[in-house]
Amino acid sequence: MSAMMTSDHPGGGLYQYRPTLQMLDRQACLRIHEASLKILKQTGIEVFQAEGLALLKEAGARVTDSGRVIIPPSLAEWALAAVPGPFNLYQRGSDQIAIRLDGMHVYFGPGSDTVHYLDPRSGQRRDYTLDDIGDCMRVVDALPQIGFAMSVGVPRDVPPEVYYRHQFARMLGSTTKPIVIVCANLGDIQAVHAMAAAVAGGVERLAQYPTLLLYSEPS
Repeated sequence: MSAMMTSDHPGGGLYQYRPTLQMLDRQACLRIHEASLKILKQTGIEVFQAEGLALLKEAGARVTDSGRVIIPPSLAEWALAAVPGPFNLYQRGSDQIAIRLDGMHVYFGPGSDTVHYLDPRSGQRRDYTLDDIGDCMRVVDALPQIGFAMSVGVPRDVPPEVYYRHQFARMLGSTTKPIVIVCANLGDIQAVHAMAAAVAGGVERLAQYPTLLLYSEPS
């Protein structure tokens, strides 16, 4: 990616400035990976959930007396090798590929989970609401440059324990683009899956032409 700009040179005349974006080469990526493995092996991570600790221990990690988890490189490499291969996300209601998750394509979309909203109509900064999700999703749906939808914000006008479910329901009603979801627990995931399957025409149809992706943030 590059762009050219022309400006006056301090000494007179014009000069060209071409900013560039260069991706990391394979060796640089390997150095980062090896450093990550070293941190997991020597320093470890802190896990505060008993179920997570049990799963890691069962998989071969060592849990110290203080609750810190030491992860051997072999376990990290095994987990990386178990990641599914490339797959596609589809435009809802069709067999049209909307996103190719193959490591070769780049897509843009909005973020999620802001709690305040600058109202474009009143200029007021206020809590984000379900109606705001609908407005934002209609913009997302209309812009060809946007490949997927996210909620933009957390609706503050519904109970906190179920707002991710309301969030997804409102997005479903305002866009047919693939949706990247946020969930707080298994109940959220089950509810979102049931809604997605209902509008897709059934669980099998959703599995054949998936339209959603979980935005998982272990940190």
